[in-house]
Amino acid sequence: MTSIISICNLALASIGKDSINALSEPTVEARACNRFFAPARDALLQAYPWRFAGRTRSLAEIVNDRPGEWAYAYDRPVDCLAIRGVRSALDVTGETSVGGVFSGGASTAGGHAYDAEGGAIAIFRRPISISPNG
Repeated sequence: MTSIISICNLALASIGKDSINALSEPTVEARACNRFFAPARDALLQAYPWRFAGRTRSLAEIVNDRPGEWAYAYDRPVDCLAIRGVRSALDVTGETSVGGVFSGGASTAGGHAYDAEGGAIAIFRRPISISPNG
């Protein structure tokens, strides 16, 4: 199985740097891998609707901070990297963004979903776990 170390070593080899054995090494290469691996992984997961990273989940209703615009407000799933769409549970077609909107863009913090019908379902991408050493 691919590990964080093997992915980092492929990246380091492609730019002519020494490989690492652990992310905890006191080397420039290990520090760079620690700094850039997770943000690069998350950016790639957000850039394309990868099926393996997709989830569909009913959203938890919260106090509506936009009652003049929407009837219902929902909290963002904890394990959400990027919302691909919001749909009503009443929508049997499976179409996203029907009667709903998501505020907060693709950021990993904050944001709420809103809809007019209740029972919103989010289609989103989640982070994935990769073992440090395989």
